[in-house]
Amino acid sequence: MPDDVLNEWEALPKDLGDARPSFAALSFDVVTHEHDINHALGIAGDRSSLSVRVGAERARERMSSMLVDAGAPGVTATTEEGTHHLAGATASIELCTSRYALMRLTTGRMSRRQAEALEWSSDPSVVLKALFADGFFSLQPHDVIETEVRYLPIWVDRPPRSLAKRPAAAWR
Repeated sequence: MPDDVLNEWEALPKDLGDARPSFAALSFDVVTHEHDINHALGIAGDRSSLSVRVGAERARERMSSMLVDAGAPGVTATTEEGTHHLAGATASIELCTSRYALMRLTTGRMSRRQAEALEWSSDPSVVLKALFADGFFSLQPHDVIETEVRYLPIWVDRPPRSLAKRPAAAWR
């Protein structure tokens, strides 16, 4: 079966005029699917990683391009990295969210209800319509419930005294 798939792919016509994807585009694809796999496994991935930062940057570029192409309003997006003005054809609306949520929004990894529930300064309907106009990504029909990040304490040289008093058997 895998050989059949590979043979079918090999038989497909190749457009040699296509430029190779950029590092940012490849990184965006990888981090998106990394978190899809984490979601499928029910684990929370590292949402503060450099790959998520690169993914959020690419998400901003894609969003801006889609907004301009559709003649939609721009978006002033504020994340933990600061405020970024995403070009559009008309005055901006504001969005305050995390870089991770921006990346997941741009790739359709949430429902329309979840997208609209983000912290927008006004009705985001026209922005969402523009963002998914090309059909490459689409919002999900049902809420996407992702595993929340839980931070565990990290001890540099030894656990806190309250835990250090436990018998060795308790750590097994």
